[in-house]
Amino acid sequence: MEFRVQLAGMHVDQDALQTLLFDIDPAAMVDVDRDGSLRVAAATSTAALAELLHRSGCPVKPAQVLEVPSFCCGGCST
Repeated sequence: MEFRVQLAGMHVDQDALQTLLFDIDPAAMVDVDRDGSLRVAAATSTAALAELLHRSGCPVKPAQVLEVPSFCCGGCST
């Protein structure tokens, strides 16, 4: 699943979040987009991701976590 999190000026500790995500999905990826939103690709749910964000020190509301369609260019499947 791919998610966008509107941080609304909040700071997220990407390393802490990545560590928590790796416990449930070793292939998870986290980064901050140019618009300041957090992008997360992980095999998890919206509610679980909101909880992990809380545990990593970023208290977002579940409504700030949006599931978006995953984009696959096909470049990694050869």
